[in-house]
Amino acid sequence: MRNQLDHLVFCATTLKEGIDHIGEALGVKVPSAGIHTQMGTHNAVMQLGNNIYFEIIAINPESDAPQRPRWFSMDNASDRLAIHSKPRLITWVANTEDLKQLTNLSTYPYPEGLSMTRETKNGLLEWSITVAEDGTLPAAGLLPTLIQWKQPSLHPSNKMIDLGCRLASLTG
Repeated sequence: MRNQLDHLVFCATTLKEGIDHIGEALGVKVPSAGIHTQMGTHNAVMQLGNNIYFEIIAINPESDAPQRPRWFSMDNASDRLAIHSKPRLITWVANTEDLKQLTNLSTYPYPEGLSMTRETKNGLLEWSITVAEDGTLPAAGLLPTLIQWKQPSLHPSNKMIDLGCRLASLTG
């Protein structure tokens, strides 16, 4: 079973704040990508190389609140306070070819995958992702959230804008 880094998740109070923060830090303008209707969030993304990307995410003020807590601890009061003080990298996501098998083999109690979709200018994205019922992150973000793309040969990063940024290393 192939498992690898899929993307990094950077959270901000507003999407503009996150885009501006990364723009200042890296000297790039990350374009807005879309809306996650099921979670009441929106994002901006950029490629970090083949099959890896960087996501800036924030609560979408124009979306209805979801029926459940949002992913990435976005509704957790203490995490919201930390994000309000400064946008930050909150977790990483690992891609797997078999989400069910990986969650069954893990000693960490990952939840079942939640089916998600998002329209993009390049078509419909479909995936399953592990999101705890209370929205919290695995081991406070030290362990990855797990994702399985429905069309793994069409990884979304390969259609994202390449702003020349690459991930040199990731340490937890």
